[in-house]
Amino acid sequence: ALGGRGDERDLVAETDALDALAARTDAPICLMCAELHHANCHRDRLAGELVARGRRVVHLRADREAGDAHPQPAVPRWRAVPHAELRGQFTVECFISEAEEAAILAVVDDDSENPWKASTFNGKHRGKCWGVGTDLRRRTFSEPTHAMPDAFLPIIRRMRALDALRDFRPNEANAIEYVRSRGDSLGAHCDDRQLSGKILVNLCLAGSATMTYTRDQG
Repeated sequence: ALGGRGDERDLVAETDALDALAARTDAPICLMCAELHHANCHRDRLAGELVARGRRVVHLRADREAGDAHPQPAVPRWRAVPHAELRGQFTVECFISEAEEAAILAVVDDDSENPWKASTFNGKHRGKCWGVGTDLRRRTFSEPTHAMPDAFLPIIRRMRALDALRDFRPNEANAIEYVRSRGDSLGAHCDDRQLSGKILVNLCLAGSATMTYTRDQG
């Protein structure tokens, strides 16, 4: 792939195109450039995006000292930072771009076949879900009513590129909307590990959030 300089939307579009190509082969994606200075190399960013999605990438660069092209290993720019006290809790800053955030929000808001529903479960909010249905009272699962949106899949692959999420295999996604002026809130609760599995991932969109944990009295 011979790429040029582009804005954030170009980067997302190129990454999506190369990601789709990589899905059809076991070979790594090869990025090539002949620039002598790499202070803002477009293909460096492209390589990072692809590696974060779990793709193998070789970046061939020509620099003045080497005199010819040589492979540069691409590494993810995201790091799961462990909590200082809460074992098993990790935080990843700036995991998606603003363009990706806008695209996900558009998919969530515009899904007319799966409308927002008011709820008071674990606090007042609006929500919707995709993937397998979970009956917490009967502790059973049901076949999906709404399939996982395709727009979620590249983000899931990027999550799995993190060491802490290597075994992450989600089959359910929930979108929960909290609006402060509406009086929405998230109450303290415990997730059912037998139903939800050992890994839960929260992706914060459209604003910042601080989650406070309380010690389980049980």
